Amino acid sequence: MEWFINILTNPGSIAHLVVLYAIVISLGVKLGKIKFGGVALGVTFVLFMGIVAGHLFNYFGGIDHAEQKATIDFVKELGLILFVYCIGLQVGPGFFATFKKGGVGMNLITVGIVLLNVAVMLGLYFLVFDTSNYNLAMMVGTMYGAITNTPGLGAANTVVADFTSKSGFDWGAGGAVPDLASSYACAYPLGVVGIILATILVRYLCNIKLEKEQEQIRKEQEA
Repeated sequence: MEWFINILTNPGSIAHLVVLYAIVISLGVKLGKIKFGGVALGVTFVLFMGIVAGHLFNYFGGIDHAEQKATIDFVKELGLILFVYCIGLQVGPGFFATFKKGGVGMNLITVGIVLLNVAVMLGLYFLVFDTSNYNLAMMVGTMYGAITNTPGLGAANTVVADFTSKSGFDWGAGGAVPDLASSYACAYPLGVVGIILATILVRYLCNIKLEKEQEQIRKEQEA
């Protein structure tokens, strides 16, 4: 059993990180099934568990080896790829068909929401924060966390890495490279909870009956 004990107690090993990921994911999925006021967070709870585990991991030693960072980067990129790929598999079959049933209007609304998000982010940046490159990058991470846009965070991280490595871009803040994941993680929980609360509020204000709406959608699909 020495090898198993070593895996659990040696944070410098790659196997330790793999076991840690497995524990975080399994606990997140399990706790995500618990309903709070009739609402379950689902797989989103995995992120919350990851935030807790990341804090504890950093508190008790953090990342000291290059192998650890390489493993974390690999899992991060692989997870993002699988996430985007699975979303594509889910919505792909009916994506083009939606354009025949109000899809154009829905996409225009989406574009408007994105532009509004950017406008709010820039407004807060210029009105509240010091106008530095570092704070601007961190605000981008906050924006993606608030709208729970993980692929957007991945794209922003790539831009930051390219600016830093290829052009030697000066982010300010004493030469520190912006950690967009930190600002993203700070905004993400409220982004999830806020959407849920807003949906419940709209449902009660507009007196929406879910059974009636589901029946109407079923009839439209059958037509």
